[in-house]
Parts: sequence; C-alpha cells; structure tokens
Amino acid sequence: SEKDPLYLSVLSSIAHGPAYDTLRTKEQLGYIVSSGADRRSHVLGFKVLVESATKPAKHLHRRIMNFMKKLDAIVENLSSEHFKTVVLTLSNGLMEPPQRASKSRDSVLAEIQSREYQYNRRAKNFKVLHTLELSEFKQFYENMRSGAVVSVQLDPQAEELSSNTDENANPVMGMDGNA
Repeated sequence: SEKDPLYLSVLSSIAHGPAYDTLRTKEQLGYIVSSGADRRSHVLGFKVLVESATKPAKHLHRRIMNFMKKLDAIVENLSSEHFKTVVLTLSNGLMEPPQRASKSRDSVLAEIQSREYQYNRRAKNFKVLHTLELSEFKQFYENMRSGAVVSVQLDPQAEELSSNTDENANPVMGMDGNA
C-alpha cells in the first residue's frame, strides 16, 4: 500500500536509537552500527548493519537477532503518544526544504532509479503521513517480521563462500570459512 514506505520510515525512526544504544554502546559489537529502511526496487525491508574487527560474524548475527526480539517488544508496547510524536517528527522533516542541492539531486535520481517518477513524493507523503494509525503500523511490523531474514556475513580472512541456515530456518549467506 502507499502507506507501507511511511510505516517503514516510522519503524526506522523508532529503532534507530535502541539499535545504536544496544549494539554499539552497551554490547560494543563494532564501531559501525546502523539500522534503517532498505528499499530495493519495489521491495521494502529493514536492515541492521554491524561491522566489527573483533567479533565473529555468527556472534554478530545472534546479537542482531536478539536485538530484533527487543524491537518486537518495543513495537508491541508502543504508545499512541510516542507513535504520534514520531509521525509528527517525520512530517516536520518532509516540510523542510532540502538544505543542499545534492539532496534535491539525490531525490530526483532516486525517482529515476525506482522508475516511479513521483517527483512530488514529499508532498504526497506529507498528506498520507497524517492518516497513519498505530494499529496499522503494528500489523505492518508483524507482517514484515513474518517474512524471511537474510544475513550477509563477510569475513575477509575466509577463503570460501558458505551457505547455511540459521536456527529459525531462515536463509543465511556468509563468508565465514566455517561452513
């Protein structure tokens, strides 16, 4: 639906702080930790990225999956007030004009790359944003979490690419040398 990319933006906003706090600050898994929306063509996804020079890829995968369980609880217990605050913050961001020409260029290039050519996307999203509902967001999240999990694990020391399945029978691809 036209609301799904906006629900994904809400999820990204909600998860950003807890992901960084949990995976970077508390667990100190790696110097680079991020989370957010992942849009590829017409496929929406949510990603958590952790780069570590000291922790093995399988350990990072387990910690990310543990964080996702924590995110499940955050979404389940999300109050209407917090949801409205996040939506308002996103709305304010849409109303701000791009601060740099590169932002305008990136927006146009994204439309061309997606082949959707909705150059008025910000205005359209602004209108739709105010129709978002907490119950629909929770359903969106539940549907997203019921899908496949893809974990890409790269180890520069590995000599071969291995493919295996994680403990939840979701596909896992990695270069960890421990097939």
